[in-house]
Amino acid sequence: DPELRREARRLIHSGRQLVPCASIPALGELTLVLCRDRVGRDRISDAVDWIYRRVERGNIELYGLGDTDAVVGEVAAGIRLRDPRISPTDAAIVACMFEDPDAIALYTTDGPLLENRTVTEMAQERDKKLHELGR
Repeated sequence: DPELRREARRLIHSGRQLVPCASIPALGELTLVLCRDRVGRDRISDAVDWIYRRVERGNIELYGLGDTDAVVGEVAAGIRLRDPRISPTDAAIVACMFEDPDAIALYTTDGPLLENRTVTEMAQERDKKLHELGR
């Protein structure tokens, strides 16, 4: 989607001292979507290479590796206890944002997640925000 591509570029190349962070569950979901949509091996490889180059250069950080896994898992389980309609993947993505001390917002195209009262309340409790990507 060209509009999402422009919005992502705007965030990544904003000129501020902001370094975008991608959660491991979000990258997994991206890979599943690319495979599900059968975009082709070359496009999947290009996407993985694009992400890898940016991680290697420090332009994108990853969150959800190592010692944070157990805490993120507990927070994701807590999210799902409060609202079982939230998928395990979405709960894990939100939990990574909640637990990343540097994260201030989650940008997503997931409308139901953005409108979920439990997630928005929990975000407010942590002084975090959810934003729709592309607006």
